[in-house]
Amino acid sequence: MANTKKENTIMPEQVTIPAFYDLLLEKRVVTVKGLGTFKLMKSKPYVHFTPKTGEKVKREGRIRFLFTPNRGMRMYVKSKN
Repeated sequence: MANTKKENTIMPEQVTIPAFYDLLLEKRVVTVKGLGTFKLMKSKPYVHFTPKTGEKVKREGRIRFLFTPNRGMRMYVKSKN
């Protein structure tokens, strides 16, 4: 089955935390109408340099959680400021 944007879109009244979490883990991108888009992104492992000690530390890759509000949410937040 093709991974289309419509498949990953859910209505706000359908959102429960366990269902949202399961869908996010499965699809990696979930759009909630009227709110925005949630994404899981993997970061690569890297070597971090600590200036205070001069030590190099290897950091593991991790999964980052990103949220991008849709236009309606951005306008709503701007109007409240």
